[in-house]
Amino acid sequence: MKLLVLLTILLSGCASLDSKLLDGAFIRLEPTKTDAYYNYYKFVAPAMAGYPVDTKEGETARMVWLRDRLQTDNYIIKSRLPVFNGSNLIGGDSYNIFYEVAVQK
Repeated sequence: MKLLVLLTILLSGCASLDSKLLDGAFIRLEPTKTDAYYNYYKFVAPAMAGYPVDTKEGETARMVWLRDRLQTDNYIIKSRLPVFNGSNLIGGDSYNIFYEVAVQK
């Protein structure tokens, strides 16, 4: 199944791919801690051909995915760390981007 999703991504160029297809295999949102004012999460999202690592368009898509999962706009990105995964079959670079996110209670 993951291979099928990966092939779909590579062949489509990622531009029109529904983020729900990326859930689990490529996009993850995990709670990490809580305090009196915030709930904290680790959000992991891909950066690849259709969603480049350091572009406004790619980051906008990832923030839409985050907002959809949190179901709020009331969040703060505390940190962002792109991690290179290698090059894919069509020659583009692939990254996972790790975010630390705080959501006000």
